[in-house]
Amino acid sequence: MENKVITIPKPNDYHIHLRDNELLGFTVPVCCKNYRKATVMPNLEKPVDNMSDLIEYRNRILNNVPLGMNFEPLMTLYITKNLTINTLIDAKNSGLVVGCKLYPANATTNSSYGISDINQINDILKTMEDLGLILLIHGEQLNDENDEYGEIDIIDREKEFIINTMPKLITKYPNLKIVLEHISSEFAVKYIENSSDNIAATITPHHLYYTINDIFTKTGKYLNCCPVIKGRNDRKALIRIATSGFPRVFIGTDSAPHTIQQKQENNNAGIFNTPESLLIYLEIFDKYDSIDNGNFEKFISTNGAKFYGLPINDEKLSFIKTNYQSPNQYNYNNFIIPSMLGDNTISWNYNNNNNNNNNNNNNNNE
Repeated sequence: MENKVITIPKPNDYHIHLRDNELLGFTVPVCCKNYRKATVMPNLEKPVDNMSDLIEYRNRILNNVPLGMNFEPLMTLYITKNLTINTLIDAKNSGLVVGCKLYPANATTNSSYGISDINQINDILKTMEDLGLILLIHGEQLNDENDEYGEIDIIDREKEFIINTMPKLITKYPNLKIVLEHISSEFAVKYIENSSDNIAATITPHHLYYTINDIFTKTGKYLNCCPVIKGRNDRKALIRIATSGFPRVFIGTDSAPHTIQQKQENNNAGIFNTPESLLIYLEIFDKYDSIDNGNFEKFISTNGAKFYGLPINDEKLSFIKTNYQSPNQYNYNNFIIPSMLGDNTISWNYNNNNNNNNNNNNNNNE
């Protein structure tokens, strides 16, 4: 009996951290193998909040695309106090920028330039609504001014953001397209299911694959991320909406490389999953009988494109049901980056008879 093979339109990743400079020589080629386009996050050490920096960063990305590969970075601007209305107008006219990223100040990696009060950016949000730029949100609230302890428990930060900030946004800007990125909780799932058509969400492979219990295993020492991986009921809810065919949830890997040294010394938030991300999604959809009904293709290839207003990609990507052995880590020059799966095995792999993808045997030395 032959192994099962499936083929889908080559997807886009609607949330990725490619980092910068030398590391682009690793992250960009790996991304290009599996994704035709990718929404590139702007939280570099120097935030990308103007068109000059954005164009220079985009050029650095394109300079690392391997010869013969088609790849388009979907660029975003970082909403800081320095972002101007004129920059938004220039961004829209450029055709290079799909949206702007809202980071609550100090919520995650390189977010110290973020916003502490959305009332500070009313003019920016109104202009985005008028121009049709998408608001991409890292949805966490860190502090509660009405609580004597102040800091909100890390497990509740997504819920508190949705309760306290989302109603203000949708009331003031009812036509603003919003993506609540990397939702991680049952509460967020229910919110998206009951929200209007201009509000969508991305879901990562790690929030679908792991629960908080896994953080206390051998692999778990590298699983710190924001928002944190949560409980089994949260995971069940995420799997349910992802595999259901619901049109306003789609792929966004939030792949975010940190070196093993950064993880061990600083516990940096972020998980690198680009090489195996599609295989992990596929493993989960297969387990819940959501491949043959078309829901895998919807989540991976079509839902996000429709929400963004992009065409479905003509290129195809093929997978075969045969084991994939993940490496423990990826080595690139002086960078040693832990993999999301550790050395675990999953039951799907890239069908290299039909793709230009390298398989797991040479991923370890990209």
